[in-house]
Amino acid sequence: MAAMLLLSVPFGLAHLKNPSATVFSTINVILAGAWLSFAFFSYGGMGYAWGLHFGWNAGLALLFDAPVSGYRFQVPAVEYVPGRHGWVDGGAFGPEGGIAATIVLIAGILAVIGTRFTQPRTWLAG
Repeated sequence: MAAMLLLSVPFGLAHLKNPSATVFSTINVILAGAWLSFAFFSYGGMGYAWGLHFGWNAGLALLFDAPVSGYRFQVPAVEYVPGRHGWVDGGAFGPEGGIAATIVLIAGILAVIGTRFTQPRTWLAG
């Protein structure tokens, strides 16, 4: 657990200099780092964590033309327009900067660790 925090917090702080970053977006990126850490420590290892990270970024950029951690990409035929409440949808930082992402990330983390409570002595060790 300490290793997850040791990696997730700097991962989130590294995104602070991204365009349109906020405290809220930084907290979400830290949560995303924890989620990716759980993926890394699962049976999928580095490939699974890398795939989730790549899939998230590619999905936002290529499918929805949404900003990825504050960086915009131009995708033909798709137009991303954030709503009026950036705290909900992330605004200019992108979906990972809003409360919707917070809820999804916390649910994802709970889903991953919830399946491990049946094996409390081994779920982080193996």
